[in-house]
Amino acid sequence: MLWSSHIVRCGYGINLQGGGNVSFASQEGRNNEFYWNKTALFIDNFYGTCNLNQNNIGMHDNTEYGIYIANSSGTVNVSAGAYYNNTYGIHTLNGSANISGGDFYNNGWAIWVGGNVNLLGGAIHDNYYGVLTDEANNGSFTMTGGNIYSNTSHAIQ
Repeated sequence: MLWSSHIVRCGYGINLQGGGNVSFASQEGRNNEFYWNKTALFIDNFYGTCNLNQNNIGMHDNTEYGIYIANSSGTVNVSAGAYYNNTYGIHTLNGSANISGGDFYNNGWAIWVGGNVNLLGGAIHDNYYGVLTDEANNGSFTMTGGNIYSNTSHAIQ
């Protein structure tokens, strides 16, 4: 459980590996902020569950990734939070993410699909690319909800 965490100016803010459950909690007047890192949340070889389900989560101003998912069979659920001013808001290299909420804006690429992404909700706006599907991926992109608007280049490519 991460409770009112501020992780700043690191290579990887959090490097999540192995199993288990990771969640974020709030404390009144405090946020879980991850900024000025290379990657805020790096999920690699993870087979548990990670729930990004608090409105007080902010992953912003990271030089590469807000969230990077690689080599993982676990479940990453994004249902709240703000993900902005990153080169990539979320990248599933060959992992999976379920996005049912959250606000993705002012990123180069809001969502880069290399693995599996289920877009069920949330707002993807004011990015260069809203959703970029990687032509070399082995995953899939499914959209049954959410709002994609006002992106400079493409809503979905």
